[in-house]
Amino acid sequence: MSQFYVRKIYRNRITIPKEIVERFPGVQYFEVLSKKNEIILRPLRRVDGEDKLVYIRDKVADLGIKRRDIDAAIRRARER
Repeated sequence: MSQFYVRKIYRNRITIPKEIVERFPGVQYFEVLSKKNEIILRPLRRVDGEDKLVYIRDKVADLGIKRRDIDAAIRRARER
């Protein structure tokens, strides 16, 4: 793991070091997460077809969303 230091500048912008960006060719967008005292960047790749379904299922699993949560949300939406 490489370690670099970056500085937050005007309008909360940071520059990702070139050595890091080169490890993610073709990636234009990053998911930004905050956990405790850390900022985490995850590359977002464009996906098509079945890959998109796999991505969505993985994302739902990462968020800890269960089938019963989805069913409850659908019921609440239909009650409105």
